[in-house]
Amino acid sequence: MKKTLFTLITIITFLITLTACASTEKPPRQRDDTFIADINSFTLDTVHLYTQRKTGKPKINDLVISFDPRTNYVNINTKIGIDFVKIGLSYEERKSLFDAYNKYIEALYSNGIPNEKPTKKNAYTKGYAFVYWGAAGLSYGANAPYMTNAYYMEPTKPYFRITFSAGADEEEHVYSPSFSVYISPTQWETLIEMCNQEHLVALTDEILDQANEF
Repeated sequence: MKKTLFTLITIITFLITLTACASTEKPPRQRDDTFIADINSFTLDTVHLYTQRKTGKPKINDLVISFDPRTNYVNINTKIGIDFVKIGLSYEERKSLFDAYNKYIEALYSNGIPNEKPTKKNAYTKGYAFVYWGAAGLSYGANAPYMTNAYYMEPTKPYFRITFSAGADEEEHVYSPSFSVYISPTQWETLIEMCNQEHLVALTDEILDQANEF
């Protein structure tokens, strides 16, 4: 009798514990603007664009573009001057850049773009992006301001230009480098196809499907 009672108590205790664990288990996180899936970042492609430090001349550079489904960030890794640089673009900032692109294209193919110095007054959009940098690696990070304008690199070729100003790493008391990235209309088409949100989600789902194959 005592053995039966002990067994019954053990089973009840096990069931209560199991129920408690199940009730405290977190449900899977739902997708939103800051999360797509709990998987590692993956590389999209390498593009070749002109970049320029504040005091230098535009030079052709390799920009490695990747996507992080855990944060829904598109990250751009490159080297500008002596610094390794990583630019992190949230979903909201990507939408803002696409909006700036539409304004640029509309101006390019309608009334034309005046050949004037890019300023805050004639900027298409302004915003902030996370910039990580360092001469030996990505040692520092700051939320750096940027603006988008048109800029004539040649007399008949107004490029879309993103200019990043210095942002402060408040812990290290240092500032991110100031630099610009130039994008032609044709290059924009490639970037839009690559970084379109639907495309990024589809690529993520492909990885999930492969991982869950049985």
